[in-house]
Amino acid sequence: MQESVRRYAEGARREHGVTVRIRVGLNSGEVVVRAIGSDLHMDYTAVGQTTHLAARMEQLAEPASILLSPATMELAEGYVEVKPVGPLPVKGLPAPVEVYELVGAGLCAPGFTPPPPVG
Repeated sequence: MQESVRRYAEGARREHGVTVRIRVGLNSGEVVVRAIGSDLHMDYTAVGQTTHLAARMEQLAEPASILLSPATMELAEGYVEVKPVGPLPVKGLPAPVEVYELVGAGLCAPGFTPPPPVG
């Protein structure tokens, strides 16, 4: 994702003189989805602790970086390369959260099949 944005950003900088960088925060877990709207238009939004932490991870990330929570790291361990950032205070949570920065994809065997969802 970041590589695609970098390629796009190079063209945007050359053609329009603007800088484009994104930050990404990832968390994994259960969410509650609720409907928002009227009879004419309906949207859905995910709410709860899982989405709260994902949003906070995104806010903590530096531009052009991807941060992972411990729950996401547990699921992705062995499939991604990460750099431990350390425990960071997260607004709305009572204790700091161990944070990891995604630095690259890990090695997966050909025909890789992800494990089934838990829960």
